[in-house]
Amino acid sequence: MVALAFLVSGAMKLSADGPISTPATRPDTSSGFASDPVPEWIWGSARPKPGEIFFFRRTFVLDGPIQHARLAGACDNRMVVYLNGRRVGEIENYDKAATIETGGQLHAGQNVMAVKAENFDGSAALLVKLNVLLANGQNFSVVTDRTWLSSGAQVEDWQTTEFRDDDWVQPVSFGFWEKP
Repeated sequence: MVALAFLVSGAMKLSADGPISTPATRPDTSSGFASDPVPEWIWGSARPKPGEIFFFRRTFVLDGPIQHARLAGACDNRMVVYLNGRRVGEIENYDKAATIETGGQLHAGQNVMAVKAENFDGSAALLVKLNVLLANGQNFSVVTDRTWLSSGAQVEDWQTTEFRDDDWVQPVSFGFWEKP
């Protein structure tokens, strides 16, 4: 079973260049952000602009069957999350939390997490952490960082493992989420 929890924060302290510090009100430590590895606030440009939309993706391999998975995320302003091509959740207001049960979207082998993120105005950043417990007891995490890829153009099937992301680029990192 995969639980998707968008545990989001209150207002972020931002500058024209993006976050200058962590959110003023941080996600609850039960979100999984506080454990290693710690996610980074990322965006597709160094100077976010009103109306920007970026597409982010990160492929990863799971070494066996999944027992449980939970995704925590925050975005200024809106994000839609996909796992292996299937839409699993959306949040439009970064100061409210939502939990979404998604079912078995992850599997042994190659997987992809993809996020469409929109900035309505001002600064913008995206923060995501996926914690997976494999059936053999191993823990596995995927966090937003510079290993993700981003694009300002939506392309058919960009949310799937079959998509070729050769033309996509590393996102800009505005720093790590800090523990409360």
